[in-house]
Amino acid sequence: MERMRIFLDANILVSGIIFKGKEHELLTKNKNLLFLTSEDALDETKAVIT
Repeated sequence: MERMRIFLDANILVSGIIFKGKEHELLTKNKNLLFLTSEDALDETKAVIT
C-alpha cells in the first residue's frame, strides 16, 4: 500500500515543533504518511525557532 505524501511548509513545521496542537499530532502520530519538504522550508523553520 502506497503511503500518502504530505508536503510540510515552514508554518506547519514550526507549529508542530513548538505547539501541541493538530500540527504536532500530524508530525508525531501518523506513521502511514510520507512527509516531504524543501530546503527553503527547512531554512525558514530553523530561522524561526533559533
